[in-house]
Amino acid sequence: EKQWAQEAIEQYGYDNSLVQESARRWRMLTPADKDRIKAEGDAIYRDFAGLVAEDPAGPKVQGVVGRWHAHLGNFCDPGPEVLAGLGRMYADNPDFRATFTAMDPELPELLRDAIDYYVANLP
Repeated sequence: EKQWAQEAIEQYGYDNSLVQESARRWRMLTPADKDRIKAEGDAIYRDFAGLVAEDPAGPKVQGVVGRWHAHLGNFCDPGPEVLAGLGRMYADNPDFRATFTAMDPELPELLRDAIDYYVANLP
């Protein structure tokens, strides 16, 4: 967690206060809440992996991006820059990339492209 936080600040331009707020929110959760949030996140990424053959801009993928965005509310209130930064980190960071590639070799690019489309079309 600390390594990710430092990388988020240094490489992706995240505001330190956002990273600190995310860590604070996580520490305040009960173990049961943490388990629920982890399971929800796992389900979201499995759903993404099941859609790698779909158009990143299509309604199925964008529906999952919307769920992912809502899920992030457990950690922070991410603006468009943070969302786009996460998409890039999922594709570019070796650790995230390895995690998502293990699920499906095309998943990191789907995540990046789908999140980019989502951010570009936020109201």
